[in-house]
Amino acid sequence: MPTGIGSGIAIPHARIENIKNVALAFGRSKAGVDFRSPDQTPAHLVFLILCPIHDEGAQVRTLAQIARLMTKGEIRQALQEAATAEQVCDLIRQAEAAL
Repeated sequence: MPTGIGSGIAIPHARIENIKNVALAFGRSKAGVDFRSPDQTPAHLVFLILCPIHDEGAQVRTLAQIARLMTKGEIRQALQEAATAEQVCDLIRQAEAAL
């Protein structure tokens, strides 16, 4: 299934064996990557989620939280402009606290 959600966001995800907790990676692409999003825009912000195979709830909760955060254009823009990984983490923490 396509994992592009629109507005330049993609959230590829999988449940895998041999991990105990959710693992999340974030990446940016200036050119954009085709994740076949409904609005047909390339993804510039990509959140990769890996969850334990036995914990479907963790995957759903994590997907929902990211999707909720990414509804705010100012957060998407700030993530595009962040200069360091620390700034990205701080932006996400601040956005979560504001929800």
